[in-house]
Amino acid sequence: EDERLLTLVSELGTKHWKLIGIRHGLRDGKQCRERWHNHLNPDLIYSPLTPEEDEQILTYHSEMGTKWAVMSQLLRRPANLIKNRYYSSLSK
Repeated sequence: EDERLLTLVSELGTKHWKLIGIRHGLRDGKQCRERWHNHLNPDLIYSPLTPEEDEQILTYHSEMGTKWAVMSQLLRRPANLIKNRYYSSLSK
């Protein structure tokens, strides 16, 4: 399933999620997009966050608020991972 998604993204890019979903057959476009951005994008790091990254998240949050996508680009981490970490552990 993931291999199929990786193949479709390499063929069609990351702008045509509806078409990717249709061609994938097992997931719709939104599910394919979420799977790509949260688990498969080779440009992102998926290992557990470090204490240094936690500090960076707090700094970024104080500077830019909830711009998780911007933080994702800066930290090379999935935006959902950053957002969930902030709300589950760092905002308390």
